[in-house]
Amino acid sequence: MKKVFVLLFSIVFYTSIFTVSASSKEDIIWLEDGVRIYNMNDKFIFNGLMIFGKNGMKGFMDKEGNVIIEPIFRDIKLDANGEVCVVSIGQKNGLYSLGKRRQITGIKYDSIGNFEGDYAKFRIGDREGFLNTDGKEFVSRLGLKPLMKNGKYAYVDEKGRIQIKPEYDLAENFIDGLAIVSKGYKQGIIDSKGKIVLPLKYDYISRKANGFELRNGNLRGFFFRDSGLVIEPRYNATGTKISDGMLWVLEGDKYSFLNSSGKQAFAGEYSMIKDFSDGLAGVAKLSIYDFEGVTVNGYKYGFIDKTGKLVIEYRYEDCSVFSEGLNPIMQNLSYGFIDKTGKIIIPAKYDWASSFSDGMALLYEDGRNGLLRNPLINKERIKVELMSSPQKISVDDNIIDELEVYLYKGRNYFKLRDIAKLARSTDSKFSVDWIEEKALISIKKGEDYKELGTELKAGDGKNKQGIHSSFEVEVDGKKVFLDAYNIEGQTYYQIRPLGRALGFGVDWDASRRIVKIKMEK
Repeated sequence: MKKVFVLLFSIVFYTSIFTVSASSKEDIIWLEDGVRIYNMNDKFIFNGLMIFGKNGMKGFMDKEGNVIIEPIFRDIKLDANGEVCVVSIGQKNGLYSLGKRRQITGIKYDSIGNFEGDYAKFRIGDREGFLNTDGKEFVSRLGLKPLMKNGKYAYVDEKGRIQIKPEYDLAENFIDGLAIVSKGYKQGIIDSKGKIVLPLKYDYISRKANGFELRNGNLRGFFFRDSGLVIEPRYNATGTKISDGMLWVLEGDKYSFLNSSGKQAFAGEYSMIKDFSDGLAGVAKLSIYDFEGVTVNGYKYGFIDKTGKLVIEYRYEDCSVFSEGLNPIMQNLSYGFIDKTGKIIIPAKYDWASSFSDGMALLYEDGRNGLLRNPLINKERIKVELMSSPQKISVDDNIIDELEVYLYKGRNYFKLRDIAKLARSTDSKFSVDWIEEKALISIKKGEDYKELGTELKAGDGKNKQGIHSSFEVEVDGKKVFLDAYNIEGQTYYQIRPLGRALGFGVDWDASRRIVKIKMEK
């Protein structure tokens, strides 16, 4: 049955099923010839949608292979959080919201740059400005901005008043409350009060998704924005995220792991490594082995736990990270999947396979692309470990004691009902109801929230097992797509996407390490 979608630029599209069936022991949706799914940083499903390409053009499909928007875009670029896309038709550009599943601007801009925090620079003819992630235009970025005064950079507010005195040779924009500044040939980081967060002693600082890479000469370190952890530049390379409480570093030609305090987690040096996930990490050592009668000198991967103990022997030519209970491994130049005990769940017989994301993995075999359903889902609900990450927050400048928050894959998840209670006497109040017969969470903006007595309780500081939420969410009767986990009967959401869906603002005060929520209009 065909569905009709009308977008803001007044073109009507019809969905189609871009798949062909195939008989297989595994549950696979084989895509039509010439269709490609774009895998970005080991993730390919964003808010329930995938970016696909055909004949040099791109479109959107859901994870079942149903086309949501036909491939009419010349290009699709995701922002850093995977929530908003820049879409291009011909030489014009616009914004598409993955969470809202609709365009939020017209296709009218000559250029839209990369998002830095919540803003991206745009140009239409001679007019320039900034777009936020809701598609609203601004003449300039809100908040402080650098301005040259007498040969030095100062920071001025929206009325042009100096808030940080002119003393820097170079100054970048504030993003999430932090800015990179330079004096002479050294760089550091300041907060929006002008306080030095990192001293000006580094040759070069570059902004990354989870913080800042630090360089002195050829050595690298990292400053993690949320935790405040500083890894000084003494390594040849470092990871850019603390994954499952661990960070990999490269010293010389050997990899090892640091814990979340920046100290060596355990003795061990490896030739190649993968990030920790669900308590295990792939590590490799050089091995000499036989392959079809040929002696090969190459890497073999095994898996260690967080104590450094080898729990799955070195036997794979490649692997990824564990996700949803499984890991894609290469054995004898073909890919399959193992579980956390090393048991083969899907034999190695494909040309390539990705990790699982939202119950699906990408496959490639004999020139075809496919979507493989996780065989463990529906047999058992896959649990993952979420790290306790208590957060202080301010709601309209009122400080709230630490909330029970959990960290998974670099993202913090807040309890929905905690936020509902905090909003109950503000302009952004909303109700939360569970519709059991539909397995649906219904949220209605402007309605009073009915407390259950479970809100705003302090956590015990322990990591918890959680299950990726399969519950649908409706806001004022319209379906929205929000990433969430169920932990001990409560649903936890990423705070920024939740704020965008419900109309409240979220910011990060780096100097005080506080999540700032603005509920009042």
